[in-house]
Amino acid sequence: MNENGERLANTWKAIDERANLKEKVLSTRSSRLKEQTQKEYAEKNKEVEKRARKDKKNHLEERAEEAEKAAARGDLSTVFKITKELCGQSKQPPPVKDKNGKIIITEREQAVRWVEHFMAALNRQKPINEFQGAPKLEELDISTDPPSKEEITKAIKSMKSGKAAVIDGLQAELLTAGINTETTILHDLFKDIWEENKIPEDWAKGLIVKLTKKGALGNCDNWRGITLLSIPSEVFCRIL
Repeated sequence: MNENGERLANTWKAIDERANLKEKVLSTRSSRLKEQTQKEYAEKNKEVEKRARKDKKNHLEERAEEAEKAAARGDLSTVFKITKELCGQSKQPPPVKDKNGKIIITEREQAVRWVEHFMAALNRQKPINEFQGAPKLEELDISTDPPSKEEITKAIKSMKSGKAAVIDGLQAELLTAGINTETTILHDLFKDIWEENKIPEDWAKGLIVKLTKKGALGNCDNWRGITLLSIPSEVFCRIL
């Protein structure tokens, strides 16, 4: 049995023990024994509640990590499925707080706070000390030619179906359905990107999905953000 299974088994064991103590409280006639059993029941009840809270937090964290891994491999359907599941556990998430710990009430102010939070979380300064001793480009066994049609076709075929459309409204199925035409279109686009060393503006935009972590949900730091990017940009990244 793994760690999670053992933890849940211990929780159910504590629940059964609490139920037995409850029956004992109801069936005991002696005042002294009844009082003693009630104290035991109260302690066991605290233990069960503590275990249940911990199990719930661990479950949320595990599901959030699964969603993060799914996003990394481009499996957006799993990301949205887990997001819907986690949001369903709490129909109305608690209002978030500003930097000073003050609760924000209006939806507009909360949206501004989320923008502020993710702007700080996702934009980091460049490291002061750059890596020294990196090999020269000519020393690496890496092709520097623009992506070929064969590479694009292979990348498109490796895309998983069932992904939700993001900002650009494109789905993987649209690429695979007309793979020859889409390969030609993307080949021209990727060639321009390669030569100009500049990506389309839409590729710099993403849809941020919030997933809960451990801790008070009114604190923005207890949410993780997963950025879902354009499908064509994912094809390009797969080739890279």
